[in-house]
Amino acid sequence: FSSGVPLYVMPLDSTQLKLDEVKRAFLFTRGTAVSDQLAILYHLWAQETPTLFDPMTLEFVLRPDLCPVTGLHIRVDDKGFTREEPGAVNAQVCLNSNPENFFQFYLRRVGER
Repeated sequence: FSSGVPLYVMPLDSTQLKLDEVKRAFLFTRGTAVSDQLAILYHLWAQETPTLFDPMTLEFVLRPDLCPVTGLHIRVDDKGFTREEPGAVNAQVCLNSNPENFFQFYLRRVGER
């Protein structure tokens, strides 16, 4: 936290985005190299509804409005948990994402031909 590099945090609460059956059907029928590879990985995974944690973090770089941030003072405790505590802001944290807007952007970008 003391490096001086701006810290942006996308905690699990804001990145638990479920790729449901309708979205999977749309994405997996796009016929692009990326969508075809995602379909293969999905079938190898052999579970039903994937949770997309990392894509929100990547989308934040392109569209920060999809996961607005709040300045907080956070620390990592002895057990590895990130905790908010009183103090000067040391991180910008996304507390609430917008799943509908996220998927509109994600599906359009990943499914582009």
